[in-house]
Amino acid sequence: MQDALDNERNVQNVKGVSAAVIIPDQGTWTGASGISHSNVNISSDMLFGLASVTKNYTAAIILKLAEQGILSLDDSLHSWLPTFNNIDSTITIRQLLNMKSGIDDYQGTQGFINASYNGNPTRYWTPEEILSWIGPMNFPPGSQLVYCNTNYILLGMIIKVATGSTMSTEFRNQLLNPLQLNNTYFAGEETLLGTIAQPWSDHTGTTSLVDYSFLYNTATFSLGWTVGAMYSTAEDLARWGKALFGGSVLTAAYQDQMLTFTDISSTLWPSEWIGYGLGAWQYDIIGKEFWGGLGLNPGYIAIVAYQPVDSITIAVIVNERRGSTYNSWARPVHDISAALLSSYYDWVTDMNEENHQEENFVLYQNYPNPFNPKTVISWQLPVSSYVELSIYNLLGQKVATLVSAKQLAG
Repeated sequence: MQDALDNERNVQNVKGVSAAVIIPDQGTWTGASGISHSNVNISSDMLFGLASVTKNYTAAIILKLAEQGILSLDDSLHSWLPTFNNIDSTITIRQLLNMKSGIDDYQGTQGFINASYNGNPTRYWTPEEILSWIGPMNFPPGSQLVYCNTNYILLGMIIKVATGSTMSTEFRNQLLNPLQLNNTYFAGEETLLGTIAQPWSDHTGTTSLVDYSFLYNTATFSLGWTVGAMYSTAEDLARWGKALFGGSVLTAAYQDQMLTFTDISSTLWPSEWIGYGLGAWQYDIIGKEFWGGLGLNPGYIAIVAYQPVDSITIAVIVNERRGSTYNSWARPVHDISAALLSSYYDWVTDMNEENHQEENFVLYQNYPNPFNPKTVISWQLPVSSYVELSIYNLLGQKVATLVSAKQLAG
């Protein structure tokens, strides 16, 4: 796995990465590769921003409050919060969780841009101030799924009203302490104890990566809040994914609701993101279904994924973000996850003598060769197998992945 991590980090050309994999009956593997800054290497005990993986934790608190009978997922906003401009008070908690509210996303507003990049770094922004920036509703509640960060600001406000407590207290008492996640922190309300991996980004449109440490301050933490202010190590993140999606956090009835996914078909998302539930993503990684969370912030990308058939959990966090689309942002953590998982499944296959015949695949010469503009690539499998077919240029750089899925024999 360490070889796979080093190799794929080089292929993805990212500054640094921390990863953890939990395998039943075998234990936990942790690994790190690359640098934080200057000559400081990434280490497995470093903290990374989890960005929108925070929504996993926020959704879990809401679902636990529903379990306790404190609220109902079908409660309308007017049951818990005052009226706000441009927010339909008939929207339900469930529609906030599953991204079907129709509310405008505050992170696309000029108010958010001014506050985060041009504002006072020591200022704490209240949820009410954040809501004042949003525009009119985008569609009737429940009619479609559109990812919206404002939903999770509202969920945080509901949690505070329902519990009479702070978010850091609820996270700590209901989730982090019971699961002994001692290296996970809610930034802005808790002090980050440990070494933080330095974030890098080309978010401003520059062609080179810029140190984005300046961005992570009181203002940014308050702007992220229950949307994206959690920090963690890769190992703690993997342990969280195992607990949440493995059934140790929620009752079966509420976990089933969290994992009732709406299919996603959008050119905005990577093709491997196939569904969204109540604060949880559904992925296809190396041809297998995974459940988890994904976060993208300037300087940090994080993924946690749980494979329900084999009960394997993986967490990958990198300390850079570059590109202009979700696909380019998320590609490094997805492909690193795929490389680590493939290294494990390949090892399992090699250890299983019954499957040794899978090594007898045939990759045929492409035709025509030379070609312009098309060529055909054929292969033959003796048994059903996972296939990844990638194209590299003469410099050894991956140009494209044409196939990444399980295929039948033939």
